Amino acid sequence: MSRPSVAVVTGGGPLGGAAARAAALCSVIIAADSGAGHALDAGLPVHHVVGDLDSIPASVLAAVEGAGAAVHRHPSDKDETDLELALDLAISLEPDALVVVGGAGGRLDHLLANVAVLGPVAVALGAHAPVEAWYGGSRLAIAVPARSVSVGGAPGSLVTLLALHGPAHGVRTVGLRWQLDGDALEPGVARGVSNELTGATAGVAVDGGIVTVIQPEAEHLGDTH
Repeated sequence: MSRPSVAVVTGGGPLGGAAARAAALCSVIIAADSGAGHALDAGLPVHHVVGDLDSIPASVLAAVEGAGAAVHRHPSDKDETDLELALDLAISLEPDALVVVGGAGGRLDHLLANVAVLGPVAVALGAHAPVEAWYGGSRLAIAVPARSVSVGGAPGSLVTLLALHGPAHGVRTVGLRWQLDGDALEPGVARGVSNELTGATAGVAVDGGIVTVIQPEAEHLGDTH
């Protein structure tokens, strides 16, 4: 039995074109609360809706339920965000790829939390599935010891490497202007900001820890994976 590719659609604003295209390639689409509306607006089917459903319009909920979506309702008093609950469901489906898509608008704390939760998910999935995200026009991919990251685009386009979840060691890159060869990246240090592609592709690997790889201009680079 084949494993599904899963997209999780968050709130935060309408999906950009690259985000919508990435989600459309997936066989299962999970909406985190108001993400259902953004999915519908982008012409995407919704197979699951997850959250406390305090942000989704009643008309949108009725539309996705009527189209056959499963609704996973949670109490409003909860420790997890709606996105975390949606990601828990995604992990339970044992995907062969996971992409999170959403707008980059809305509250800053929500956006920061949405970026932060990708690291533990990548650790949980390990070698079984790549984890990436599109927030606004930026693409994020998560490098963990079990899985390296490949990025693509025009030579000179920006690639930023951040250790958001604690120290990362044994960081190795190929295809970037400023190479890392077994180096360490520390949280709160901007050493990895604004690196550049030297060719059409680059790779990032790490021996320990988590590295968040960000392409802030990816929306304008076409398909990057």
